[in-house]
Amino acid sequence: MRANFNLLLIVPILLLICSCSGLPKKQSLYTGKAIIAGRIIDIGDGARTVRVTSGSILGDIERTVVIDSLGNFRIEIELSNPQNVQLFFKRGIAILYLNPQDSVYLELNETNFSEERFPDFFISGSGISPTVTKDIYNYFRFKRQLKPFFSDAIGKSIDEYYTILTNEIIRQDSVLLNYCENNKVTAEFKTWAEKELIYSTANYLIDYSYINPNYVGNLYNNVVFPIDDNDAIVSGDYGLHLKHYALYTFLWKDSVSYALYETGFYKAAYTNALNNLDKSIENGLSKDIMSYKLLCELYSDSFEHFNLVLIDVHKYLENTILISALRQKKIDHEDQTYTDISYLDPVSKNEREITGDFWTTLKEKHLGKIIYIDIWATWCGPCKMEIPYAIELQESFKDMDIAFVNLCMDSDKASWQKTIVESSIPGENYFFNKDQTQLFRDKLKFEGYPTFLIIDKKGMLIDNNASRPSSGDKIKQTLTNYLNKNTPQ
Repeated sequence: MRANFNLLLIVPILLLICSCSGLPKKQSLYTGKAIIAGRIIDIGDGARTVRVTSGSILGDIERTVVIDSLGNFRIEIELSNPQNVQLFFKRGIAILYLNPQDSVYLELNETNFSEERFPDFFISGSGISPTVTKDIYNYFRFKRQLKPFFSDAIGKSIDEYYTILTNEIIRQDSVLLNYCENNKVTAEFKTWAEKELIYSTANYLIDYSYINPNYVGNLYNNVVFPIDDNDAIVSGDYGLHLKHYALYTFLWKDSVSYALYETGFYKAAYTNALNNLDKSIENGLSKDIMSYKLLCELYSDSFEHFNLVLIDVHKYLENTILISALRQKKIDHEDQTYTDISYLDPVSKNEREITGDFWTTLKEKHLGKIIYIDIWATWCGPCKMEIPYAIELQESFKDMDIAFVNLCMDSDKASWQKTIVESSIPGENYFFNKDQTQLFRDKLKFEGYPTFLIIDKKGMLIDNNASRPSSGDKIKQTLTNYLNKNTPQ
């Protein structure tokens, strides 16, 4: 059954959105590094890392850097368009608006970032980015009056669910309009805030498909949530919206594509999806982004099939930056060394193969020490959130008889290497290929990612579900107890 979306709700949404729109330049993709340098004011003995994350058109951004002894830090990220990124320090978040080739300087007060979720901070730099960043900060402070939004798709028809979502857009847009009318803000901020509002709400639609897997109608209304809004690339949620739309429409809910996909004919499945997308969507940047996202999914499913489709990539994409990014995936994959288990030297960053019985060798290598093992995957968000805490935990037990071992599984090897370098992951880093991952899972029976294990000084596995680094004093006390007595008190 096809949904009859409520036009009485759609019309006021369009009017409200237009009432606060700015007129910035039309957006396009152009790559460049953005530099975030800064200093922690009144730094204490606790947190020693700063983390930057964001979704982006080309892929997720994830960087963790160690703060030096004077409180200074520097992060470089590759951007393909103006967008927001989130900087995390202690419990505080700073939302930064950056352009490719920007260079900004921050000052973060440790006390404020320890006590507040969105603390104030100093930012300077050339161009419009510092001004837009402060607009975003002030807007978030202003809209604290809004109650949190919780979508509820259980037992709802698609029309009822759209009513919930469109009412939320109207509610938030009234606050945005009020803020714009009472503050002198940039056109860039207006566009960012408008697009962020629309597409962060749009991404609740995928929840409806998960909760109602038997729904076969039209999930996406392209009037409320457009798929040809190139200016929306300033919002990280727009790329995610296009990805969800392309996957749902042309792969998951297309009977031919999905049947091919379920039987492992990935090349045929994605080629059919790409061809249908090509017939249905007008040429332009947004269409290219959807094709790019589909091809990235194919890469995750099967490099062999991805490589075959990549030969004809110009059939599906025109944007040279997106095509270059896909070709770089192929180069990175082919540059990998193929081993069962790999070890990345923390100093030289050289990789070597590990042979023999890994589990026995690891325990023998660290006999007389406590071993704290982190089992993670590059695609696992909660795993990556633990990285700053893991760095701090290792620093707390520096020069003690504890070995910190990180085992990456179910992941792309190039992503593993990149994540270790860019996020400064210390300790011993190992990569397990698909077959070794399955063998290890069968041996230890762990359920998911991340999982943390503790091995005592005698080489016995004594905790197969240990506390995470983010548990703070809890895991520190546990490890201290094992260090002192080999048995927790």
